[in-house]
Amino acid sequence: EVPARAEYLRIILMELSRVQSHLYWLSSVAERIGFESLAMGFLSVREPILMMFDRISGNRIMLSLCKVGGMKKDISTQQLEDIHNTIENLRERIQTLTLLMKEDASICRRLEGIGVLDEKTAETFCGGPAARGSAVMTDARMDESWKIYESLGFVPIIEEGCDGLAGCKVAVEEVYHSFTLIENAINELDETVQETTQSMKNAQTSEANAKSYMEEAKKNKDAILNTLGLVIEDGFLCMEEESE
Repeated sequence: EVPARAEYLRIILMELSRVQSHLYWLSSVAERIGFESLAMGFLSVREPILMMFDRISGNRIMLSLCKVGGMKKDISTQQLEDIHNTIENLRERIQTLTLLMKEDASICRRLEGIGVLDEKTAETFCGGPAARGSAVMTDARMDESWKIYESLGFVPIIEEGCDGLAGCKVAVEEVYHSFTLIENAINELDETVQETTQSMKNAQTSEANAKSYMEEAKKNKDAILNTLGLVIEDGFLCMEEESE
């Protein structure tokens, strides 16, 4: 069984990977419709996430940290704080870029009604954000094996436009939703650490009390033996003989 901490760490890393992937995809869309400055903007806000991956795992894209049963290495409290701060620093910049992608009239004219993928075709042949942009309720995070996502407030992002603009809207909203999931997972980790620390303190207190009792018992061995009607004779524990 995968430890709870490992599950939360997996989610944090997977959602960060989703964010950087969506930012790269949005950059590609912006470049192809002639908005090169917007494309560079998306790549610019993606870079701090890749740098953070490098600090955590030594790799920028393929982290190779998950393994059967858990994680290859832990993520420190300082690194989790780094993740939180990176998200907070990027949020406003990403909001400016994504607002343009969703609402700028020139961009909307280039995407609306383009690349139409009807719901039935999407349901038959597609998955992921492409299907969700065509009103298909599908997401691997809804699977029973990922039930932990439900506790973090996961909700699938669905758009009904069935075109290029709808696909962009899905990517944009999933970036924000991933940020929320990451922050909720970090908060859950904080609570888990506090509970573990308290359990360790309780265990240490119990152990200290037991040691104290044993030391006190050694000091008062004879008195205790007398209380129990026992004596030590020639190294053997014996019942004390009753006097006539």
